[in-house]
Amino acid sequence: LQRATRAGEGLAKALMEAQLDTLRGKLREEVTKLKDAASSDAASGVAANHVLADAFRATPEQLQAALRNATASVAELIRASLFDTAPLIVPLCELLGLRADVLAKHLVTRLYLALQEIANAALEPCHDVRGVLLAAGVLIEMASSGAAQVPAVLKQQLAPHGLGGAALGFDLAALVSQMSAAREALLQRFVEMQAQMLSLSVTLRMQQT
Repeated sequence: LQRATRAGEGLAKALMEAQLDTLRGKLREEVTKLKDAASSDAASGVAANHVLADAFRATPEQLQAALRNATASVAELIRASLFDTAPLIVPLCELLGLRADVLAKHLVTRLYLALQEIANAALEPCHDVRGVLLAAGVLIEMASSGAAQVPAVLKQQLAPHGLGGAALGFDLAALVSQMSAAREALLQRFVEMQAQMLSLSVTLRMQQT
């Protein structure tokens, strides 16, 4: 019986992990897409059917809109994933004879790991200074407001099943700390890249005189 219970728990966790691994991939894709828009624009000077690319040549207002859109997309991905995943906990546990609170805690843990991908994707190398700045912008938005909404969304989805307490296990402070550290690293990278560009510009002007 214990072996069957462990097998059932493993199956339930695997199903949940598959859902949240999908979220993890989509979050990485969203951040990468924002950075790549800047890089492709710099390389070709053409929007290439990407709405965001125009923003990097234009006004601060358009840049802010691009960041808001990316942050909103991230938030919607998180909500949609929890909407799809949380309702599975009780039926799975009833079917497999498992404790729902154990699976709910596993959901919280895997969600935390998925959200770490935002900072990981932002820190991936980017050779365009605007892409670096945009990646930092996403982290600023998430650390200041976006991440803070996650525990509430978790509780909203879990509470109807009597599992709202599991949301307390989401380590918001650690996630915000990681995003803030990544943001600082990106802003430092941005300053260094700007300095390199300025130095190159000065060198070229001196060579022309």
